[in-house]
Amino acid sequence: MSNTNALVKLPERPLSTVQGFNDAVAKLHEQANVLLPVQRIDHIPPMHAVSLRVVHVDTNPQKGDTYKGKFCKEGELALKKPALLRLWNNAGGRILKSHRCDDRGEPFRVEWTVSGEITLFDGTVVPHIATKELDLRDGSPEMKTMQAKQLSEARRQIVTLCESKALLRMIRAALAMDQKYSVRDLQKPFVVPTLVFVADTSDPEIKRMVAAKAIGVSADLYGPGRAGGAHQLPPQVEPAASGPPAPVNPAEPLTVDASTGEVIDADPWDPTPSAAAVAKLPITEELLAEIEDGERRNYLRGVNRYWSLVVAAIGQDAAEMDAAKMLEGVDWKTTALEKIGEIGGNLRAWSEKARGGAA
Repeated sequence: MSNTNALVKLPERPLSTVQGFNDAVAKLHEQANVLLPVQRIDHIPPMHAVSLRVVHVDTNPQKGDTYKGKFCKEGELALKKPALLRLWNNAGGRILKSHRCDDRGEPFRVEWTVSGEITLFDGTVVPHIATKELDLRDGSPEMKTMQAKQLSEARRQIVTLCESKALLRMIRAALAMDQKYSVRDLQKPFVVPTLVFVADTSDPEIKRMVAAKAIGVSADLYGPGRAGGAHQLPPQVEPAASGPPAPVNPAEPLTVDASTGEVIDADPWDPTPSAAAVAKLPITEELLAEIEDGERRNYLRGVNRYWSLVVAAIGQDAAEMDAAKMLEGVDWKTTALEKIGEIGGNLRAWSEKARGGAA
């Protein structure tokens, strides 16, 4: 069952008019699965357009995009997590919170809630929430459908399974997707319309703001009118006239901190501290391209997203200084996903706190 996704002809640039969008979607319905929460739109916000993004799904279950669920009839398949996450990310979806909500009193029963949000074509941000209960206790209906080996593995991974099921349920609801598709439909690509910001760069002020955002700086860091410009040194302050300065023995060179200009009072026998490697943020697209694990890439893109919010709130220098301890010893290619998820959660909480304090 090989994949035969056909190519679709798309507009060369994002669509900025309502008529242009509705006409394009009407044509695409014949050759693609268009993910739309509404049949037609009547408004696109100023300085925005709708980007049409193509996502291909492999209909061979061995490739990891699809599976034959118990609820599927002959000639039908359901989408697995990697395919649904690709659709969600291309739609500009954002995960807000993912947490366990049962009392943890039963090891083989888990309830998980995931909340997210997505921006509609008129600029409205719509929240979505989904909850999944997974009950694998002896005698439960779900437990009775499993073989002994399957049940043992499901119980071992029950928390991860429940979280994934809640996440995918939320994604399907937010994108108005079916739980299963015919193989014939899946052989057509998915088209995901997404609202994107289109700046009018003929305005010098807007052009400056776009450039500042692109290089990750903010007015809080450089001051108005200087975003992205060179750092300026503070004005020199003449020392107070309190007598002649103490003589300096040229035979005893001073140790100076190059970043601050501060004289360090150190002796030659003092040990030199060895600095632990600190992971860099944001994570570059070159590094992301080297990572084959799609789930790891999604985690890292989430870290980048919340890092950009932190930088926007408190500035690049302050963010790097405060995050250094958290990023010590982290390798984006090998560090466990649980640790990366913890970093992302910390950055999210940090950005929310910073933005709340600035409001």
